[in-house]
Amino acid sequence: MDTQVKDAVASPTRSAAPSAAGRPLPHESAVLHVSGTATYTDDIPELRGTVYCALGLSGKAHARVLSMDLEAVRQAAGVVAVLTAADIPGENNGGPVLHDDPLLADGLVQYRGQPLFAVVATSSDLARRAARLARVEYDALPATRPSRQKRRERAYCRPCACSAVTQRLPCLGRRIG
Repeated sequence: MDTQVKDAVASPTRSAAPSAAGRPLPHESAVLHVSGTATYTDDIPELRGTVYCALGLSGKAHARVLSMDLEAVRQAAGVVAVLTAADIPGENNGGPVLHDDPLLADGLVQYRGQPLFAVVATSSDLARRAARLARVEYDALPATRPSRQKRRERAYCRPCACSAVTQRLPCLGRRIG
């Protein structure tokens, strides 16, 4: 063993506390959970003035958004605000690696149920009801399901998502274009 390594291992500055590695330790709130005294989110009283959010979701799987009429949503009972992609002050993106996942669709819908807008209201029920009042016009686009030939060619994978692993296994990445 290297002398520096021996010195570091035998150093008196090393913590005298026993290591937790390899020992079964109870979860920090295990006793509270099994005794029924744990505080859950629903147990905490809501603050006065709490507002709730509901998302307006796309009814199409792949389409261009031609128009969104949100006036009825804004006028609905209890609505405090209606937010679209244009209202996001920073990057409209939630993709942690590829940055290809818009928080709210901005002109292009890529899957059914993709969020188009957010409704903030005085109750969750009012927010959900208001979200259903939106009138959205779409221009449907063709489905993007890859064919067997595209799978063989791996033509639908983003180059940066492919690695040594995906060179050996079928790539399940998104189709480009």
